[in-house]
Amino acid sequence: MNNKDFENIYKNSKEEDNKAFGSDLFEKVVLTDEEEQKRWYELDSGNPESFIEYKNFSWQRKKSNANTEQDPNDGKGFSFYYATHAFDDPDYVYTITDENHTDEDNGKRVLSMGPDIFDKAVIVVVNLELEDGKLRIISSWKASAKNDVKHYRMYENHRKIIDNLKNKTRVDESVSSIYYVLRKAIGKSFDENSYGIVVNSNDVSKPINRIATYNGKKVYVQKIGSKSECERLAKMVKFGLESDAAKPFSTLTSKISTAGGA
Repeated sequence: MNNKDFENIYKNSKEEDNKAFGSDLFEKVVLTDEEEQKRWYELDSGNPESFIEYKNFSWQRKKSNANTEQDPNDGKGFSFYYATHAFDDPDYVYTITDENHTDEDNGKRVLSMGPDIFDKAVIVVVNLELEDGKLRIISSWKASAKNDVKHYRMYENHRKIIDNLKNKTRVDESVSSIYYVLRKAIGKSFDENSYGIVVNSNDVSKPINRIATYNGKKVYVQKIGSKSECERLAKMVKFGLESDAAKPFSTLTSKISTAGGA
């Protein structure tokens, strides 16, 4: 995606925002984790012109639905409910602010990247940082080594820096508060059909490029964080492997637990 593409994205967003302000086109949404997960790959019913306000995010329903309808092979095929998970771990969010274009009406132009929940891709989110601190999602896609090498490599460099800092914390401070989500390792990455398990970092060898040893078996460290953060990710991975809602996005067959098959 080049600079002209971003210009068009922001221009269209501003025109739609201006139509909505002062109207009743804003819908505040509150969902449980299970309710939200059902909307990851499904079209959101309701007025397509309405703006959804969800947690610290907002977006126009028709934009999210358009994103959901596009081909997963092009990095799309998911709703903006799913895109919000790029921001799950603030330490791993990589943000680029467009300092050359300040939009007084819509806020700062921002390109954000974060790790995907299930696979080895990176979730890229084009958004506006509003004055109240909320993010207006405009577009989102998954960047991988196949479909968007530029953003994928940019994010991988950031991730390696954070990994090194986290591993230093693991050595220098109490390891009891640091947990990992482990997946079955395949080469230098992980099996996308494997479940995630949550373990204390003290029970795992120090990861090198995300590869570690647990109970004598090679594993991939998908996440480094608090116990609650890791448990939440493991729960979402389980949902993605077992839920019918995820099947249109990924053809998952064998589901191998890291604990039993790594």
